[in-house]
Amino acid sequence: MTKITKAACIGGGVIGGAWAARFLLAGIDVAMFDPHPEAERIVGEVLANAERAYAMLTMAPLPKKGKLTFVKSIEEAVQGADWIQESVPERVDLKRNVITQIDAAAPPTALIGSSTSGIMPTELQRDMKHPERMFVAHPYNPVYLLPLAELVGGEKTSKATLQDAKAKLAPIGMKGVIINKEIEAFVGDRLLEAVWREGLWLIKDDICDTRNARRRHPLFVRHALGADGHVRDLPYRRRRSRHAPLPRPVRPLPVLAVDQADGCCRSR
Repeated sequence: MTKITKAACIGGGVIGGAWAARFLLAGIDVAMFDPHPEAERIVGEVLANAERAYAMLTMAPLPKKGKLTFVKSIEEAVQGADWIQESVPERVDLKRNVITQIDAAAPPTALIGSSTSGIMPTELQRDMKHPERMFVAHPYNPVYLLPLAELVGGEKTSKATLQDAKAKLAPIGMKGVIINKEIEAFVGDRLLEAVWREGLWLIKDDICDTRNARRRHPLFVRHALGADGHVRDLPYRRRRSRHAPLPRPVRPLPVLAVDQADGCCRSR
C-alpha cells in the first residue's frame, strides 16, 4: 500500500511535532509518545503554527484532520502504524535504543524512519532484528511546510524499503529523495556547510560583513546567521566531535571578530 494509514511519532519536540503536524493535516491519525512532561503543550503549539501557516498559504479545502493521541509507551504508539518516525535527541546511544524498541514492537510491515540530521543509519540499525526496514528520513524544518526529505539507507536497509518510503511520502505532499550512499550529515547539510564556510571567508576577507550577507543572501542568513546577524554553528559542525573527522576543506574556517557596537561579525 502506498498510503500511510496510521503514523507513530516517537519524540515530540520541534521536529517530531512538525512531523506529526504534516501527518495530521494530511488526514492521517498519529500516536505520539514523548515522556517529556511538556510534550502535549509543545506539540500542540507546533500544530497550531502549522494550521496558521496552511491557512495563509491556501484557500483550498484540506482533508479532514487526523486524530492525535498521546500514549504512554513506545509499544502502544506503534500498534497498527505503517510509518514510525523517531525524533528523539541527537545521541547515537539514545536513538539506537529507541529504534531497537520500536523494531521489537512494530508491525512487521511498518517502515521505521529516523529524523537524525547526521548519524549514519548503519550505526542505528546495529541491534535491530529487522534492520532492512529502517532508514533515515531527514526532513527540513518546518517539516509541515518544507516538502523535502532525504531518504538514506544503511548497510542492511533494503532498496524496496526506500522505494516504499518515497511512495508513501508523496500523498502527504513530500518529495522523498533517495541518497545513493550513507555519509555523515547526508547531502543537504554538507551543501549548506559549504555555503556557510564560504560566507565566513567572504567576511574574513573583508568582502562584506554579516549585515550585507544578511541583506543579500537569504540562504546564508537562514542557515549560518542568527536573527541578530551573529554567526552561528551549523548543527552538523557541533556533531563533528562525536563522529569521525571529515576530510579537511579546501580552506579552514576563518577566525572572525564580533563588533560589540553593532553585533556584526567582521574580519579580525
